[in-house]
Amino acid sequence: MIDNKRSIRSFLPPMLNGPWGAIAVLSSLYMLVYLAWTIFHWGGEGNITLIGDLINLPMDLAAVLAAVFVITRKDLDVRYKRMWLLLGLGFIAYFIGDLIWAFLENVLKISPFPSVADGFYLLLAPLLAAGMISMPNTFLNRQERLQFAFDLLITMIITTMLMWYFVIQPTAASYAGDLLTQAIAISYPIGDMIVIGAIVSALLRKPDQDFGSVLWLLFLCMFFTVASDVIYAYSGLAGTYVTGSWLDTGWSFASLFFIFAALRQTYLAPSDPRLITVLDKFAQSIPNIAVMLGGISTLYIVFFNNNPQADWLLAGAALSILLLIARPLITQTSVQTRLIALMFLITVSLLMVVTIIISSRAATKIEMDANHDLQIIENSLSSTVSTWLVLHTRTLQEISTLPDIVSMEPARQQPTLMAIAAAHPNFLLIQTTDLIGLNVARNDNSELEDHRDRSWFLGAKSGAPVTFESVINPASGKTALHLAAPIRDGSGNIVGVASIISEMDEIGTQVLNFNTDSGSYAIECASQNTELVVALHIG
Repeated sequence: MIDNKRSIRSFLPPMLNGPWGAIAVLSSLYMLVYLAWTIFHWGGEGNITLIGDLINLPMDLAAVLAAVFVITRKDLDVRYKRMWLLLGLGFIAYFIGDLIWAFLENVLKISPFPSVADGFYLLLAPLLAAGMISMPNTFLNRQERLQFAFDLLITMIITTMLMWYFVIQPTAASYAGDLLTQAIAISYPIGDMIVIGAIVSALLRKPDQDFGSVLWLLFLCMFFTVASDVIYAYSGLAGTYVTGSWLDTGWSFASLFFIFAALRQTYLAPSDPRLITVLDKFAQSIPNIAVMLGGISTLYIVFFNNNPQADWLLAGAALSILLLIARPLITQTSVQTRLIALMFLITVSLLMVVTIIISSRAATKIEMDANHDLQIIENSLSSTVSTWLVLHTRTLQEISTLPDIVSMEPARQQPTLMAIAAAHPNFLLIQTTDLIGLNVARNDNSELEDHRDRSWFLGAKSGAPVTFESVINPASGKTALHLAAPIRDGSGNIVGVASIISEMDEIGTQVLNFNTDSGSYAIECASQNTELVVALHIG
């Protein structure tokens, strides 16, 4: 038995030996169970929300206890204790937020957003950032400080561009009607930007060699935190987020890496030099990665996504590239390096200015042409719809004055309505009603119906020359327009109502002469009594 224990301990990394190492191992096994539950959703579909809200709590609590374990170590530098205190407070706030969220959603059965839980969730980002900023680091000389400033500025320009375009701006637009909810919603991505700045700052400041492994684990912790927040915001805007999905595991993975970082902090041993080398190279490449990602995203948005309103993204990407090229001019001491960088800076600056000018002019030209085309279509639509309505209105009013129709006798109206329908095949229905709203005659020989509560009947009965009402044709599922006019006798008294129904697609096929071979179109209309609004969508 002793030999088996020794063999297991020899297999595990030294920092995982002992009771806190066992907690880290158990947390890893718990995550495996969490992943399995995400796949199979044990407990039934009706309990997914409850289990999904509660399953994160053990990992949150373990992260808090791990921070407490670090803070209470007597052999740890007080600067590291201060850092872990701030990080631990962040996870305490997050744990309380998860508790409140679960209580509101499962006990009170109310929406947990926005709520008091958001106040605690939003504390996580500034506390994590404060913890990373307070991290001890090696002394930087003047050249290294300039390099640090350039790299951080470049990275944050790209981060701000992408976060603003993809998350903050659409989030603000989505909650435009509620100022408080809007402020809370956009606070999350802003907090994520602060966390990104803090962790990048920590990586660029060249941490102590013994802290390298810890920083790498904290980087993974914050990567999962930010990535989960951004994906949640994006899926929330798209309406695709559901509790118990793979996204929920992201925050628990953040807690898991936080636990391992805390455990590694208490394991007093030098970091692997190879890991430190990888970490340094990764930190040095962060600005290059950011510029490449920002440039590719900007080119796609501006040129391939046909979004001329995103020219400011092109300006931001250009600025970050200029800063990347200008950096050696200031941070390097070699005259040759400065001259080469200066030549690149001038050349690239000219190319970027020309590109931005051409792009801006092209976008303006495209927008002007599109507006011109839309204006032509709008004028054409207005004219043709007016013609369509005038023709239908005249036909209806002629029908209402025919002697057979004025007679209000079913035997005389029925053949007349059928003859009119034969002459106008675009009419779905022609009918008459008495002043109560009951059908007198119909051209389709269907069962007579009661229309006393319909807007078109009430408007015509009240004396309106013509009344419109948009309806859905149950046979085709398409929008149809109901036109109604009063039937008056020789003395001018209203004795009934005549009405016709025509599908709105007839505007496209009969009047505008569109066909589905050359393009698709959809027609929407909204009407109330004597007013009609028609919209034609061409795609």
